[in-house]
Order: sequence, then C-alpha cells, then structure tokens
Amino acid sequence: MKISIRLSSDLSPERVLEGADGAAAAGLSGVWLADNPLERSAPISAAVIAARHPQLDIGLGIVSARDRHPVVLTQEMVALQSYTRGRVAVGLGLQSDEYRKLLGLPARSGLELLRTTAGLITELSAGREVPALGEGEGTIRLKVTADAPLPVFVGAMGPKTLALAGEVAHGAVLSLGTTAVAARDALGTARAHFTPSEVADHFDGVCYVGFGGVGEGSYARLETFAAGYLRIIVAHPFLSMLLDGTGLDLAQAAEVVAAYDAGTPVPREVVTVMGIGGSLEECLAQLQAYADAGVDDVALGIGLWNDTLPATLADVAILARAWSQR
Repeated sequence: MKISIRLSSDLSPERVLEGADGAAAAGLSGVWLADNPLERSAPISAAVIAARHPQLDIGLGIVSARDRHPVVLTQEMVALQSYTRGRVAVGLGLQSDEYRKLLGLPARSGLELLRTTAGLITELSAGREVPALGEGEGTIRLKVTADAPLPVFVGAMGPKTLALAGEVAHGAVLSLGTTAVAARDALGTARAHFTPSEVADHFDGVCYVGFGGVGEGSYARLETFAAGYLRIIVAHPFLSMLLDGTGLDLAQAAEVVAAYDAGTPVPREVVTVMGIGGSLEECLAQLQAYADAGVDDVALGIGLWNDTLPATLADVAILARAWSQR
C-alpha cells in the first residue's frame, strides 16, 4: 500500500508547496489535491507541484463534474498528463446542490453526469472522437492528446455511486472519516462491478485519512478531527455509512457529539478507527487496517491543522519510513 498526502484547497500557496516539499522529502508516492467550491484551483496547484517535484504522482479530487465542462476539463488534464509524463489522475465528484444553484447551473442526474463525464474524459484523452454535445453537429476530437487514457477516479460513498465507479472508472476516492471497515465494504462494492480492460486491470482504492501525527499531541488532534466528522455525519445522515467500524449508529453519534461539546472525550475506540494518530505502533496498526481492507493508497490529510503542518510533515516522514521497514 502506498502512502501519499492530501492537501486542502483552502491552504495558502506557501503551505501547499511546503506540503509537496515534505511529501517529496519523505519519499511518499504523491499528493492528492482537494478542489472545493470557491477555493484554490487544484489543476493550477497540480501544475506548480509537478514542475517542482517531477517524481511525485498527483491526484485531483474531488473535481466537480457539475461546474466544469468535460471537454475543457479533459484539455486541462491532458496538458498536465503530458507535462508530468503520465503522473496525473483526476477524481470526479459532485458538489452540493446549493452550490449548483448559486452558479445557475442546470439540474441534472448526478449519476448520469458522472457516467457521461468519466466516459468523455476516457475517450477524448485517448484521442478518440465523441459525438457533438448539445445542439452542435459533427464530432469532437482533441488536437493534442495524452500518451494513454487519463486515469479517472470517482469520489464515491453510497452503493449506487460505488457501483458506477466500478463500471466507468479506474478507481474510487473515499472521503475523510472513512474507517477501514467502511473502506473494505465500499471497495468491495465497486470492485464487484469492475471489468479489467486494456486501460486498467485493477480497480484502485484511494482513501483520504485524517492524520494527527505520531506521539505526544497527535491523539488530541485526531480526537478533534473525529469529533468534527461525527458532527458532519449527524448533520448529513446520508453519510451514515462512514460510521461502519465505529460501533455507533446515528443516534449514538449524536450523543457522542453532544457529550464532546459538554467536555466529555470522544471514546478512544471511535477516535482510533476514524483516522491515524497516537504512538508509532498505533499508527502502524491503523495503516495496516487500511491495507488489509484493500486500500491501495492512503492519502494522509495533513493540511487539516495549518498551525501544526511542519510538525505533522515530520511525523509523516517518520511513519512512512517505519511503514517501509516493517
């Protein structure tokens, strides 16, 4: 299993570059870049990182299929793929419906939009023609293409989206807060719908995992992260699958959040399955749980605490070295 880092799209340029520098220095496989609404553009950050660190793989995710035209997105990704010699992957997802309305975009079926966008990226990046979109006539073919079809991932959680990912994508990107148990079940669903092809013979699983660090202070940061994600899950019940492995249902999660707000710690058995942090031995055991679940790439969410990023990067190097030597 590979170890990479995940950088938030609200980080300053200095922090983004610091994170990429740390990933390269630690010998990690790469960097995954978030692309959230009204924040820093992941494709632009990817271009800068690629020029700075030619050895790093770069993943973009999740890029919204709602607010980027698939042909324009493919052009951007093909350019990145060419400059990085095939080290870029794009993760597709859907932003909230509120954001769609804010931009004045038409309502469309999310699943159908993901299916169409993934198919267009695969076909166009391989140099093939696709029928004209909208009212136009004729076909569309990019004048400049990549050496091979772009790896397309889908940000997926629910069973329908996971099944779609298995049908149309090279892999899935699983959300922060996903436990190893939830990751195992999610990837099992997607892989059951995957058919090997000349483009990909394996369905890759990338899991974003909150990382508090190694040693003193790391558990407290991880507890803050776990409490925050429990709060998100309680507010959005459709995310309840992220509770798999915590031993909590939605009602119990709400009780834990209320107790945390009143000063009661989140149960340790919940904290330690929702991310990675604690002693080096605990961190290695947590990593192993994700490896056993079939995750191919754990992307450590290190940009979650801006003020502690330098120390957290040092802990990433410690963990990566210990993982490689285990």
